[in-house]
Amino acid sequence: MFFLSRPFLFIYLMFMLAGCSHEIKKTALPVEKEISLPQDHERLEGMLEVIDEATEELPDLPVFKLTMKKRTIAMQVLLFQSENLNELEERIWSLKKAGFNTLIVRVFQNKGDRHYRFARKGSETGVYFKTDHAPVVDDILGQVAEISHRNGIDIFAWVTTRYADYGVEDKPGWQAVSYDLKSKGFTKAKGLNLFNRDVKNHLLSLYRDLARYDIDGVLFQDDLVLRHNEGFSKDARQGFASYGGKMPDPEKFYKGIYEGSDGKYRASSYGDEFWQWCKWKNASLLSVAREIKNEMKMINPDLKFAINFMYEAPLSPRNALAWLSQDLEAAVKADFDLYAVMAYHRQISKELQLEKEELDKVMGQIVENTLNTVGDADKTLIKLQIADWETGKIIPIQEIKRILEIIKKKGGSSIAFVPYRREFDYSKFSYLFNPPVRISANKN
Repeated sequence: MFFLSRPFLFIYLMFMLAGCSHEIKKTALPVEKEISLPQDHERLEGMLEVIDEATEELPDLPVFKLTMKKRTIAMQVLLFQSENLNELEERIWSLKKAGFNTLIVRVFQNKGDRHYRFARKGSETGVYFKTDHAPVVDDILGQVAEISHRNGIDIFAWVTTRYADYGVEDKPGWQAVSYDLKSKGFTKAKGLNLFNRDVKNHLLSLYRDLARYDIDGVLFQDDLVLRHNEGFSKDARQGFASYGGKMPDPEKFYKGIYEGSDGKYRASSYGDEFWQWCKWKNASLLSVAREIKNEMKMINPDLKFAINFMYEAPLSPRNALAWLSQDLEAAVKADFDLYAVMAYHRQISKELQLEKEELDKVMGQIVENTLNTVGDADKTLIKLQIADWETGKIIPIQEIKRILEIIKKKGGSSIAFVPYRREFDYSKFSYLFNPPVRISANKN
């Protein structure tokens, strides 16, 4: 056995690192270079730490800084099919081996949702963490977080906002309000009135309790939206009047109302004032998300926050603003950690009536537009479906690979697979999402 001095150890490790990827050239090292990690990237992480220490003793050589890019490779869990915690740990460990570094876990229970098998059914709806501000189905989050961390995986709590009306559904003034295009009157809508200060305080109290758990982040569910005819509560109308100087007038918003073949009433177009209304609604929704984020970070400063977007947000921003009150560009300015786009290719293919070639172009456009708007591949989270929503069947691996290749050709991004299915062989394409290493070299 022999020992290498720090300088020689540094040079040896650099040669080892160079052997990990064909992308490193034998010519002069550029100022910044990215390489792909091999499958045993945990071993390489240790090598990077040694190199960082060694460079401190090399004042006459270029100083290299090697860092792991935090590119999220996530699995979003609608349902754990594990019967007990031991079985759950086996599933989580298999995800770790396949290259995943993040678990996004549903911590809410809506009516009709299936319960986690290893959890007791304390309530039909509610949350999976301890709180006095909502019915508790079972306090399992702490155990799931501990298992995830023990296996080297970060855990994000997937939460609702507007639909988090567990136990407060009938409180006066707390219910959302929509505008009925047929009767031209206001009517109750699904979920909470997010313009009501008491409702917002309720959500802050609820998620303060969540922040006390050892979690790494939060994903806001896609219920943080308002459809084109939603958001007409008294609080909202008064708030808009304070902002714009006059009450919102639905009759000026919706032009050419007609009845469709499905019996639903729609608007042919929108008036100019409608767009000001939509922008204000979007700003109000982002404000709710920011309030929750800031409140939770007071308890857990290291928490990261991801926010869901429908695919229309990057593909057709004007439609996303009208139909959903979503604005990706405005959200980026609001400063979240991850911007999750639900780029579910089969859903998109059906809704837009696209064949394979057209679909691939649209998927590429969604990825490219999101990357350009967010401006950071690591913060861009492209969500892919691995099961057919209608049949429930697993999508063929080659089809998933095709979509992953599209993302890779656009420069890559963080990725989330939806939903978790234990029978899916994720190792078949894990090589497509190994996180890269960034190498920077600067001379003293």
